[in-house]
Amino acid sequence: MKLKVFILSLILATTLLAGASAFDWGGTLDNSTTVDYTFTDPDASLSQMDTLALWLETQISQSLVFTLQGSFTYTYESPKPDYPYLPDLDLLNLHGTVSLERERISLIRYTIGRFVLNDFTGLVLADGIDGFKVDWNSRVANASLAMGYSGLHFDQNSTINISWADFNNTELFAPPRLIGELSVEFPELFLRQDLHTVFLMQQDFRPENELLSEGPGLELTGKGGRLSTQYVGVGMSGRLVSSLYYESFAYLGTGKSLSYIDGEYQYEWILSTLLGASLRYFREELLHTRAELRLLFASGDEDFSNFVIEANREGLATMFVPISTRDMALVFSPRLANLVFLEASYSIKPLPELQTQIKGIVFLRPTTGPVSDTRVSDDSVYLGSEIDTVATFRPFSDLGLGLSLGLFFPGHGSFGAEEQDPEFRCRAEISFSF
Repeated sequence: MKLKVFILSLILATTLLAGASAFDWGGTLDNSTTVDYTFTDPDASLSQMDTLALWLETQISQSLVFTLQGSFTYTYESPKPDYPYLPDLDLLNLHGTVSLERERISLIRYTIGRFVLNDFTGLVLADGIDGFKVDWNSRVANASLAMGYSGLHFDQNSTINISWADFNNTELFAPPRLIGELSVEFPELFLRQDLHTVFLMQQDFRPENELLSEGPGLELTGKGGRLSTQYVGVGMSGRLVSSLYYESFAYLGTGKSLSYIDGEYQYEWILSTLLGASLRYFREELLHTRAELRLLFASGDEDFSNFVIEANREGLATMFVPISTRDMALVFSPRLANLVFLEASYSIKPLPELQTQIKGIVFLRPTTGPVSDTRVSDDSVYLGSEIDTVATFRPFSDLGLGLSLGLFFPGHGSFGAEEQDPEFRCRAEISFSF
């Protein structure tokens, strides 16, 4: 509680620093309507999300900018969310630059307040924090250090949800975690290839004595344990030949997880991996043709009793669990844990205002352990396949329209008999800026 009061005081002080100088402002109005349909069920389900966001930017000095963005979201879906009407503070920060005349360091950038923090892949971490970030840009490398707190964001809007206590959080605010990132990028290190390195960590601030389990089944009783994790990642990207590009990366995840082994709860080490690679062909003169092959591998653990990290039942916990989550596809979107994700996509721009794309996706799992979708109950490694098509149309710079269609075919060896029907999803989106 004291930490939350302190950070809120910092945010208030940051707001008061915004002087009465000239400022820019604007906003966006977004609507997303989704229809889900299963072929054997005559009743389709409808969900809708409407968001109004307003932003303000003030130039306090030549090298200091104040940014503020707030939003209000209305969500209609079944089951009804805990907070269907939810205001939020998306951004609130001071962003400054410091130019140096030294030979090796040319520019330092810093951000203080509320901002979004990403790792270089966007797969392990992509969420908002309250804290600071410092970037050093030099002729040799670009380095970044960031540290912040996630527990002041509304839980319903947070994508940081990785432990049993997180899943059962009934508070308005997200779980209390300290998140840090240290990254170094070496652009065009050799043969115009870029090297990325990163260290990520999240520290659970829940008191140990409030998380004692009540029985031998964490999936049924008990509050879970405190979960803190660390990640070391490295990646390479660049151009192979004309119009052909690649990206590759690897993460090693570690930490300690509460496990139920030999009839008692104890903390065991986590040792997990995330691997990824993609090959992309792009020709701007051919209707902006873009073809891409993509592979993701996230390790699993066969002896887990369910998906949450504390479900480990033997030895090391080898399930990879990212800090934040993101959608992997339109219809079937399990978390990036115990998952192999294969995607082939192709997109063109037949008109300057129209972008079209089609994707084919295959879902597998490296072990027969659980995945985040609880409908998967059998032992097959093949989870299913999906076809997604997306069309975005922007007739004006301040108006965007989108239509996405997805069809998922569940794997007959992984889903139960009542869950094997194809699933269809249609999503229409409208975005207006002013």
